Amino acid sequence: MNALGVVGDEPFLALNGDILTDLDLTAMVAFHRERGAVATIALTRVEDARPYGLVATEADGRVLEFREKPAEPVPGAINAGTYVLEPAALRGFPTGVPISIEREIFPKLIADGLPVYGFVSAAYWLDLGTPAQYLRAHADLLAGRVAGAPAYPAPYLAEGASVHLRAHLGKAVVVAPGARVGADAEVDDSVLLEGATVEPGARVVGSILGPRSRVGAGATVVDCVLAEGARVRDGVELRDGRISAGATWP
Repeated sequence: MNALGVVGDEPFLALNGDILTDLDLTAMVAFHRERGAVATIALTRVEDARPYGLVATEADGRVLEFREKPAEPVPGAINAGTYVLEPAALRGFPTGVPISIEREIFPKLIADGLPVYGFVSAAYWLDLGTPAQYLRAHADLLAGRVAGAPAYPAPYLAEGASVHLRAHLGKAVVVAPGARVGADAEVDDSVLLEGATVEPGARVVGSILGPRSRVGAGATVVDCVLAEGARVRDGVELRDGRISAGATWP
């Protein structure tokens, strides 16, 4: 809402910041213009819509309603978090206060009879809202599953990363600048952010190590998230854990 003063009178794109997609934005904008829509919502089909809720459309794509999250696993089209909007779609709503485009703006536009359309796409799409999905996004990028993304070597070692020659890295591993992996350490299906350290002999699997975090020598960390500066002591084992910023476990 606060951006209305800078978008002018042309349609513009708005995207959720927690998705990874190779959606064809040019095709979506063309669809929006062809339909004369005031708002167009990217839709993707999923096998289990329980985490998201469903979007019901007519045959030509016009959105009829947003349905609540189903209680049972059902397939269907969901909001994929990318929108083409006419500035007029947002006028009349309050500024300077939190407002939900999905729960407030779109339902109001539909109730007022304005043309809101859904653009169904089979493009790659991933919600990054959980640690597991965040790790999956990195694995998919390394595996070349996202169209248009650069080709990354797997595992990916950023400039300034340090990995001992006797360390073992699986393919789905990212080691950011300043991160360090010691001798005889094992890292699989994990992301090490800037300055993270895996000490010699440690094992890290399915985990996210935040900036300047540390896994001690000989420790085992599986399916964990370590926030910035968090530490796991030498020789201990931690599974499915969340360590807050600056904390040490145990």
